[in-house]
Amino acid sequence: MNDDERIRAYYKRWKPGRRVFLDWFLGQRNARVKQFEHFILSELTFLLTEGEVAKLLEIETGLSQAEARSTAETLEVYLDNPLTIDYAMSLSDMIAAGHYDRKDKHITTENFPIRGIDTVDVKSRLIHFERDVGGDEVVHYLMKLNLVPSDLEHLLAFGAKYPDLQREFPIVSLGSVWMDSGGKRCVPCLGGDDSERILVLCVRVPEYEWCGACHFLADSK
Repeated sequence: MNDDERIRAYYKRWKPGRRVFLDWFLGQRNARVKQFEHFILSELTFLLTEGEVAKLLEIETGLSQAEARSTAETLEVYLDNPLTIDYAMSLSDMIAAGHYDRKDKHITTENFPIRGIDTVDVKSRLIHFERDVGGDEVVHYLMKLNLVPSDLEHLLAFGAKYPDLQREFPIVSLGSVWMDSGGKRCVPCLGGDDSERILVLCVRVPEYEWCGACHFLADSK
């Protein structure tokens, strides 16, 4: 029995009006937990250890120590994002595994050749700047953190494993670049909202700044 169930059992004889308040209160607490989980995922992905995440959850959301520790363990999976890349899969298969509602027709093997072999495990991070930022600045910052921009196949593995994160914010892969017929350099991105998930190409030019909502997928060297 979890804390919510124990509370409901203890107060099961409350009058209906007070039970409505209890339902509202528990809903608010659960919403607060979800809100704080999202904050950790989107803003602190590179900064916190699992223990620090647990302590923050305990302080900020009112979770018990055990609940906070359990939630932190779950979040740490996202923070480290261990991905398995199966290079036996074709690019079409990798895209199909993500079940995207829409995809850019130019994301093909011809434009984005897959060169890996065997099965590879990679540890990836989502990096967020909280402001508009140029592509070159992103790459230089990643280098300082001993990270490299993720390739398309890593982005696709991420999208397949964590399908709902792209509904919250755009996720960009700067490691794979295709030049279109107009000479524009394009990189793959995951995006979407409550109604759909999309795989698209975004233009990357020196004067272009990525919006503050963008998160950049990067791999440990």
